[in-house]
Amino acid sequence: MTDRTSLALFVAAATIGTVCGSLVAYGAGRAGEEALDRYGRYLRISARDPDRGRRWFRRYGSGAVC
Repeated sequence: MTDRTSLALFVAAATIGTVCGSLVAYGAGRAGEEALDRYGRYLRISARDPDRGRRWFRRYGSGAVC
């Protein structure tokens, strides 16, 4: 990054990538277990992974996500 234009392009690309990734995560969370049951095998999520996640959240709480 040698000039302000390349810095601005870098920031814009990083922001767009972050927003797109967050929208995918939001959509997956909103769809819930129904989508997990339907598409989980394509994402290599086993049937016991959601239970592991629930136990983790019970143990550490939602504050541990940050």
